[in-house]
Amino acid sequence: MNIDDDLNIRDMFFPFVGLENHVSGHFCRFGVWVDGRFSWIDASWNKRFGYKADSLVTEVLLKKADLQLELQVEDAVHHFHDIFIRKVTVKNTAEKEREVRLFFSHDLHIADTDKGITAYYEPETDAIIHFKKDRYFSINGSSGEEGLFQFAVGVTEFGGLKGTWKDAEDGDLGKNPVAHGSVDSTISLKASVPGSDEKEVYYWIGAGRTLEEISKLQRIVADKGPERLTHGAAEYHKAWVNKSACMQVTVARVDTDDWQITHPDVGLTKDPTRELGFKKPLLGSVTVCLPVTLVDALADVITLNKSLQELKNLDECKSS
Repeated sequence: MNIDDDLNIRDMFFPFVGLENHVSGHFCRFGVWVDGRFSWIDASWNKRFGYKADSLVTEVLLKKADLQLELQVEDAVHHFHDIFIRKVTVKNTAEKEREVRLFFSHDLHIADTDKGITAYYEPETDAIIHFKKDRYFSINGSSGEEGLFQFAVGVTEFGGLKGTWKDAEDGDLGKNPVAHGSVDSTISLKASVPGSDEKEVYYWIGAGRTLEEISKLQRIVADKGPERLTHGAAEYHKAWVNKSACMQVTVARVDTDDWQITHPDVGLTKDPTRELGFKKPLLGSVTVCLPVTLVDALADVITLNKSLQELKNLDECKSS
């Protein structure tokens, strides 16, 4: 993902970094509607850019005084699944409760071209799907328990049509469900935010080679939740940067009744050994039996769903 300083997605590569580009410098826009007024994120917003410590998860603060809004935006590409997640914390600086709508538009040029693309609303997963041949993209979001508020799919860059992103500027979308050719889509998410309070809204894009693959990604987001996936991406980056704090899988113990892994044996490096209260041997390292229920993801490093402070009761594995 390449994102510009107005938080528009300008490049989206899949299945490899740098190959293929499915936005190719066009605009996947981000906008907001409140109190009958609409604004795309542009130069009129005050912006502060950064990253979470030791992480590739962004930390961007957007402010617009005349709308009495602040948006804290965190963008992450998951380290294991082909999912881009945007977390937006909407802060209402007015004293009264207000309905805030966030808009996300998608001018995808799948495999570097805008020809022969189909986009449609998929009611089973409450998502917008863009696809051509063996490239599929699912687009979804949530604001608490509510999914998409509105959507629109249409033709763009043909016959003078600009696209559904123009439809968003009155705060409502037409809900056209399908289009083919040179197409775009826009979705909106709605949050009622009390005065001087905030709410979290999530938006995500999954990429795959088949409809089944992106449907599986939607189920993963539904099961784990976008917050947990975003947190896991940040923790993975921290573990990669701070390798002295890593745990390394040495052996996996298997239940022979169903051949499922129950306990990876994890070798501790220096820092975790000290934090968990073990005494490091003169030679070698301490190995602990880690219940698989504590594992959030397993890739180059193991990502846990608990902090080290919560793992004080782990047992040291003994050789059998």
